[in-house]
Amino acid sequence: EIVREEADRVIEEVQAATGTDLKLTIGTMIELPRAALTAGQIAEAAQFFSFGTNDLTQTVWGFSRDDVEASFFTAYLEKGIFGVS
Repeated sequence: EIVREEADRVIEEVQAATGTDLKLTIGTMIELPRAALTAGQIAEAAQFFSFGTNDLTQTVWGFSRDDVEASFFTAYLEKGIFGVS
């Protein structure tokens, strides 16, 4: 809410100073488990979400994309556990 209020204030200020009508949508990145769990509350201030799946996956599972490629993922592909896309 704090960020949304500040964004709205700046938008109004720019519109008043320039005489323009800015058509903007305000959204947020959901990159952490806490943000995903509180998405309902965040949605009250955001008009859209963008999910940061790399960061979200890394914090949920505890390993990065580089860790996966360097350790078990190749074996999972070879054994057919994951398909190739």
